[in-house]
Amino acid sequence: MKNKPYPDNNSFYFPLFRLVARLGEYDLSKAGECVAGVCADPVVRIDVAETVVHPDYDGKDHDIAVLRLAEDAPYTDFIRPVCLPYGKLEPGAIFEASGWGEIPSKGYYSSTKKVIILPYWETLACQASYHNLKVPDHAICAGGKEGVDTCRGDSGGPLTLVRDRIELWGVTSAGNSHCGTEGSPGIYTNVVQHVEWIELVLSGDF
Repeated sequence: MKNKPYPDNNSFYFPLFRLVARLGEYDLSKAGECVAGVCADPVVRIDVAETVVHPDYDGKDHDIAVLRLAEDAPYTDFIRPVCLPYGKLEPGAIFEASGWGEIPSKGYYSSTKKVIILPYWETLACQASYHNLKVPDHAICAGGKEGVDTCRGDSGGPLTLVRDRIELWGVTSAGNSHCGTEGSPGIYTNVVQHVEWIELVLSGDF
């Protein structure tokens, strides 16, 4: 395990103590998950060996990091990789976001993984919806429907687009403090603008 700063930039590269990735999780309240006699595989736990934070992260913009696992993750019916994005977004794009964070308007966290549908907001419309907040330059906005939103506890979760494959277009980052406010979309780190950096980290050639 490496424990040193990147050369020639301001990024961070450091070990985390017993941070564990849980793969294949759905219902946090149950040890086993079965429906009509069909049971999911047990949750897979893999230690996170290291984390790499984007060198330009300033607390708002470039809110993204890569976590390297201590061993390869399995490929199963319940655990699959997500693809990196490519190309451009169409104005009417529809995303899916997921997580176990706070349920808007209810004030408590979900024990089962939420999956919600969120429409894409173009940058100018998104910025216009926030009067006292500068939307980061490298962000995607999605949502803006009453009661349908990512919220506290969802940060770092995926914003995906389903085309011929499932692509990771966003990472849950910020938004209105009152989650699920009509006309106030969530703010997600734009992954397509960070693909080159991600590939450098994955290759180890940085």
